[in-house]
Amino acid sequence: QGANDFGKSGYRGPCPPPGRHRYSFKIFALDRELELRSGAKRSQVDAAMKGHVIAQGELVGRYARKK
Repeated sequence: QGANDFGKSGYRGPCPPPGRHRYSFKIFALDRELELRSGAKRSQVDAAMKGHVIAQGELVGRYARKK
């Protein structure tokens, strides 16, 4: 797994401050397993995926948290 927005490996769900927010979740199907170390940076993951994406999807959600 690559590093997340918190600088760690693994999924951490959104926990927004009050107000309206938009979230984008992307998933990629690859034709091979990536050979990267745990905690790889986004740029490293993107480079390793180049030429190996066979399908992809995106889910966009909106959320408003009350004050």
